[in-house]
Amino acid sequence: MLQEKGPCQAYHGVEEDEKDEADHDEVLIDRVTDLLSAIAKASGPGFEPLFRRVTPHLLKFNQPHRAAPDRVMAIGTLGDIVEEMGPRVQPYLKDLFPVVIKALSDKECGVRRNAAYTVGVFAIHGREAAKPYAKDAISALSRLLELRAEHKGNDGYEACRDNACSAISK
Repeated sequence: MLQEKGPCQAYHGVEEDEKDEADHDEVLIDRVTDLLSAIAKASGPGFEPLFRRVTPHLLKFNQPHRAAPDRVMAIGTLGDIVEEMGPRVQPYLKDLFPVVIKALSDKECGVRRNAAYTVGVFAIHGREAAKPYAKDAISALSRLLELRAEHKGNDGYEACRDNACSAISK
């Protein structure tokens, strides 16, 4: 499903309303990523072999041309999975940390919120492997603390700031 090749994702030339198609795909992928998170929770560090296989497909959903809900889902799922895998993520940080740091500057608040959470998870479980990324991560996270006054009271921006504070403290 993450490869977007499932039978239910093939439309075989049938004209469908694009909004219905997008809604269907969003619900389907949300369920798949919920399942991945649940498997990671049940497997703990043993999830690493599957992580190695699914992460490239998951990160395709974080491409700039993808819809905001796809990017939110990709970064959030990455953080959820790594939370369960623990230190087994360390060999992957050289590839993943730059992606997540870049997501801290996404135009979508939900992506930034999930990226801040994921940076915190990387910091906890990455240990020494996370140190080379600390300066860039803290710089990007600190920009999230400087939200403009018109965003005060907006739950999404408050959650983004909360996650940034939490990540900086880790």
